[in-house]
Parts: sequence; structure tokens; C-alpha cells
Amino acid sequence: RCTPHYIRCIKPNEVKAPMKMDPKRVMHQVRYLGLIENVKVRKSGYSYRAPYNVFLQRFHKLYPGQLSGGIAGAQQLAAHISKKHGAEIPKSEWAFGTSKIFVSSPQTVFMLEEFREEKEDPKGYAAKVREHEKMEQAAQRMEAKVATRGGGCCIVQ
Repeated sequence: RCTPHYIRCIKPNEVKAPMKMDPKRVMHQVRYLGLIENVKVRKSGYSYRAPYNVFLQRFHKLYPGQLSGGIAGAQQLAAHISKKHGAEIPKSEWAFGTSKIFVSSPQTVFMLEEFREEKEDPKGYAAKVREHEKMEQAAQRMEAKVATRGGGCCIVQ
């Protein structure tokens, strides 16, 4: 599970003196860095946020037709993805703000990236899947071999 952490440095005064704070300067930095919005979004449970044009530019290939821009295009795309992959990505994963789209879980973003990669390079994606399956089978064979040996303890998680 992904738990990103961010460090932001706020300078409380111009002279770098301890125990002195200029509230106007601090609030300007907090607003400029988008910390208030970031905290609100994180508290509401959304791990990913992007302006509509960025989201559409990145994932437009997942839609079979032409998308309109802005919020309407993002809503079209999200509805199509939820319809096609409803078991993995329900409609409740999406939220739409005035200028940005919000996605609840990091796993949804990972799935979107997988779908995008599969659409852009089907042969490369198929090769990647085959390689992953080979690695899984090798791991299972190794586990089976270790489990069949006597006299020891084997913990499989």
C-alpha cells in the first residue's frame, strides 16, 4: 500500500530569527504551495488529483471515441471506465471538482496505468504479462519443492 509523505519548508520570517513569525508570510507560503487544498483532499480520502486536461491527455486512449474537453470529457471517460471495468473500478472511485478530477485509491490509478499501457503497446504488454506469469509459476514450483522436503518448517504467506 502506498503512503506518500511530503516535506514542505515554511520560512516564518525574513531574518531567520527563532521564535518570530510573520503570519502574512506564512499564509502566503501555505497558499502558494497548495497545502490547504492538499490537506482537504487527503482528509476526504482521495489519493490522486489532476486537472481535467492532464487526466484526459494521459488516459484518452481508454475511450473508444472522441472526448469533449474539461469536466464533461473527464466524466465521459470515468463513466466508460467504470462501465467497462465496474468490478475493479466502481463509480464511487471518482469525484469531480471545478477544475480537477479526484480518484480515491492508489490501486485504481495503478489499474488505469495498466489499461493505458495495454492499449498503447499490446505486444509489449502481452510480453510483460507472460513474463510475470512465468515468474509466478517459478515461485510456485520453488514453494512446492521447499514444502515437500521433510524435516523442516515452511511458512508460505
